[in-house]
Amino acid sequence: MRTETSISHSLSSINEYLEYQVEARKADAAREKLYDQILESSSCLVSPQAVETAVNMQLQQMAASFAQQGVAMEQYLQMTGKTMDSLKDELKPVAQKQVKLEAVLDEIIRVENITVSDEEMDEQYELISQKYGQPVDVVKQVIPKAQLKPDLLRMKASQLIIDAAEIIMEESGK
Repeated sequence: MRTETSISHSLSSINEYLEYQVEARKADAAREKLYDQILESSSCLVSPQAVETAVNMQLQQMAASFAQQGVAMEQYLQMTGKTMDSLKDELKPVAQKQVKLEAVLDEIIRVENITVSDEEMDEQYELISQKYGQPVDVVKQVIPKAQLKPDLLRMKASQLIIDAAEIIMEESGK
């Protein structure tokens, strides 16, 4: 009897987790679709330097991720048969989209006068600390306020867009 209860509880937990994952993916897809619509209607021009910087940031993130798995970037390139230039070309469309979205979000931040409080910064440092199992002081050394603040501002601007889209969808009965 105890085993059946344990199995039932485990299945229930797994089911809840899977439902959460499905909902999270749906939310991500909806957010991505919303961003695409905004970017299509925006006349924002992006500089080649900004795109190049975004590509280089993506490369740094990839290299760090590979390093955690014990794989060097050169090994990845060799295993995939890609060159650094072909990988950069592959990353460029995503980088262009990212730079354009950041420009749109930055304009929303400016127009809506969005700010981030010290308390919000501290909360984010605490979340990052918990996520990576590192003390807050270490997180603050790795991610200085000057780097974290723009990200938090863009998250708030992004949430503003999402909230506005949800209101419009509710009003239209969708």
